[in-house]
Amino acid sequence: MSPLALWLCMILLIGNGIAVDVPFVFDKMSSGVASYNSDQLEQAYAASSDLMGVPPVSYLSDSEVLEFPIVGGGSAPVGRTEKKEDDLKKTVSSRVEPAHSMVHEVALLLVAKFPGDLTIDQICSIYSYMKNGEGSVKGWSYARDPRGTDFFMYANQSLKIGGKAGCAGVGDCDDFAILMSALVESIGGTTRIIFAQNKTSGGHAYAEVYLGNLSDQNSQVDEIINWLKQKFNTNKIYTHIDTDNKNVWLNLDWGVDEKGTTHPGGPFFQGDKHIFVCAREFGKTSLKLPETKKEGDELSPAIPLNITTDEIKSKSAEVWFNKGFALSSLGWYDEALQAYDRAIEIDPNFAEAWNNKGTTLHKQDKYDEAIKAYDEAIRLDPEYVDAWYNKGNSLVDQGEYDEAIKAYDEAIRLDPKFAYAWNNKGSALGVQGKYDEAIKARDEAIEIDPNFAVAWCNKGIAFGEQGKYDEAIKAFDEAIRLDPDFAEAWYSKGVALHKQDKYDEAIKACDEAIRLDPNYAEAWNNKGTNLHKQDKYDEAIKAYDEAIRLDPEYVDAWYNKGVALKALGRNDEANAAFAKEKELGV
Repeated sequence: MSPLALWLCMILLIGNGIAVDVPFVFDKMSSGVASYNSDQLEQAYAASSDLMGVPPVSYLSDSEVLEFPIVGGGSAPVGRTEKKEDDLKKTVSSRVEPAHSMVHEVALLLVAKFPGDLTIDQICSIYSYMKNGEGSVKGWSYARDPRGTDFFMYANQSLKIGGKAGCAGVGDCDDFAILMSALVESIGGTTRIIFAQNKTSGGHAYAEVYLGNLSDQNSQVDEIINWLKQKFNTNKIYTHIDTDNKNVWLNLDWGVDEKGTTHPGGPFFQGDKHIFVCAREFGKTSLKLPETKKEGDELSPAIPLNITTDEIKSKSAEVWFNKGFALSSLGWYDEALQAYDRAIEIDPNFAEAWNNKGTTLHKQDKYDEAIKAYDEAIRLDPEYVDAWYNKGNSLVDQGEYDEAIKAYDEAIRLDPKFAYAWNNKGSALGVQGKYDEAIKARDEAIEIDPNFAVAWCNKGIAFGEQGKYDEAIKAFDEAIRLDPDFAEAWYSKGVALHKQDKYDEAIKACDEAIRLDPNYAEAWNNKGTNLHKQDKYDEAIKAYDEAIRLDPEYVDAWYNKGVALKALGRNDEANAAFAKEKELGV
């Protein structure tokens, strides 16, 4: 953007009296910024050569439709996507999930050794781990979305996949921004996510953290800026400042500064428009300076994250507990169990270690042992809500539905607002055929969290089991409205539409589920059954074959393929498919 265009932009903004969030660089020339009025902030932005091509943040109405290149870290766009601003906000916000247990534990792991409440060095620890990793854990691994799509990962998904790959996380720029936001929010910080349009190079997304308000006499914005400059040996820290109320937001993007290094407050991505899409609406909490440290103290993670090291110098139970969590996150379950057992050996009353041992055993399908571990956690702390909830989950996987419901009820008694417990109780009731009770349980979950897309989907499944397909489809549509990328909701909607003989609509729903999850064998099979109903046997067989390729032991797909082959008179092939179905069904 040319200087003239920037000035025209400023004139229009000033003329209309609109407050904006302008990019602002705290550099050698910045002094007394707290005393700047709106015009001075705007003029400083327009005059800065470092901010050429970086527009102010745009705030759009919820009903406004966005058209922008598929984001992906600045790579050339391969297509464009459209979303209503409100839908995009809800989708991205649902992915941040700072209260998820895995997200919260990783965040605590990264900041626990930095004393104080929400300090800038804690934020830097999160940023450093995300960007550079620690020990044997590598930093963020960039991977594009499928061509022509924009897939937003849940924060816990990025952690899980990264754990299996030995890195902080895997995905593209919006996934990085979502996980960054989740980890910062999980320790009480205030973040927001910005999407950037660039008509030439493509789209981008990045997170920002709230520093404080320049008008607040108690804020430490200036001191934090100076601390960042000193720590990262830079003269420039990039922020956004609201020209009206002087709120300051610190850039947490992965761009490199003039010295080729990355750090909080690095340069902004250039673009034609930067659009605000997500903020957690719980007020704003300012950051603080690090607490005074003793001579020789170093900034470091809460515990050694080099989880391949055989010996850990510290013998505290907490360190072994943290090591167990890190190992479990990487999928190294046997090693994780050894760490949890060491924590328990040091502190037999460590209820959290018993609970996490249970969740690790559950991941290994060792449900009896998992339940024993949960029972020990509950014996030590009878009001341990998560242990009751986790016990319920293991009992469900054992087929002990009555006992599972009792466990969920205890979790709910201790925490009546535990939406996940209500939802999972509904699942146990649904398996027992108690669909009315299952729907009531899902309604409780939805009343607690109206944006709980999974509960809406499960409510729809219960309606479907009752043959109430119109009600089911309404529930599935609500789940999809809340989470347009919810593949299971699209699949379940396809099942309900099939029951209503709406085969074309059902195929479209299956196709959407497959687009979101190409490995969704059930969706391929259901697509085949709808094509079959339309006498499109060749196409149906192709769909069944894809389901079988994904799951060679998929009995229903083998049977359905046999029926379609028989309809085409291909009896030998049909008999072979039926024989395979019979073999697998035994």
